[in-house]
Amino acid sequence: MFPEGSLLNLFGVRHTILAHNNQAHTMLLRRCDHLRGVQRALLRASSPQSPCTFSLLPRACASFSSSSHAQSSPPKKTRKKQARLANLPVFWPIAGVSAPPQLRPHEVDVVNRLFKVDSTLITSTSDPTDLPQWEVPEIAFAGRSNAGKSSLINALTGQKSLVRTSKTPGRTQQLHFLSVGGKKGSLPDLALVDMPGFGFATAPKKVVDEWHALVGGFIENRRGINLKTTMLLIDARRGLGPADHDFMDFLHDLGALYQVVFTKADTVSRSELEKQIQKAQDVALSADRMSMNPIIQVCSVKESFGVKELQRQLVSMTGLLAPASD
Repeated sequence: MFPEGSLLNLFGVRHTILAHNNQAHTMLLRRCDHLRGVQRALLRASSPQSPCTFSLLPRACASFSSSSHAQSSPPKKTRKKQARLANLPVFWPIAGVSAPPQLRPHEVDVVNRLFKVDSTLITSTSDPTDLPQWEVPEIAFAGRSNAGKSSLINALTGQKSLVRTSKTPGRTQQLHFLSVGGKKGSLPDLALVDMPGFGFATAPKKVVDEWHALVGGFIENRRGINLKTTMLLIDARRGLGPADHDFMDFLHDLGALYQVVFTKADTVSRSELEKQIQKAQDVALSADRMSMNPIIQVCSVKESFGVKELQRQLVSMTGLLAPASD
């Protein structure tokens, strides 16, 4: 039925086909091993904390793609905070009062130059009679313990640890004078004064008395001369509290100007923040709050919101903005 030798030829062809198939199968297995190695390398690079393996390359590629996308997008918590601050005004004037005017380009340059100079701690004192003898304009910062005062001053000056933060209420019973602008070896153009926090219910009476003597003596000696205003910082999560109202009474009795600044604006909802601001605006309309600036300011150090505007506001209050040269 078959030509002579055809059966042997068929066996030979079959052997050849099987050999080729085995070779192709071996190459395919090697290729798969190589692809699995690539998969593992990619996954380790994209997610070193949670290594995993996949048997199919398309699934691995899809996983790597989604992992890369997740890394490029901010976390959900961050996106939520950013959404709270979107289109949020920095300045909130009471009815009938306009927000501060926009600075002109040359004025913005002045502010940027001042804060570009590295700020330093000039001096610290716990004695209200031992204050710097100079004509440098000063802006004081006050607030309840842990209202974000130290963090805000560090952000304004572009320093990470110019002012050390403390979680111990009433721990710092000193006035810290910090430089803004000026040349090395000369007086600063502006001084920020970090005052000790208040509202520490558990502090000994001696500490409270020392605070009143130090802060009261400083404000009384400098108001209307060096001290241009005091920035009263309010934690947006807590709003105005009894201690803040007591401090406002304290400033009112001393005849000192002050401005309310809400910090940590990223930590509360827009509706809650507006509610707190409205309460502060109502306070500004009171007859016994005439020394309070009728414009409420909002900021968030963590999200770098309102910091630049506050820099410009501080310099505007000091008279350092020279008119444009002809």
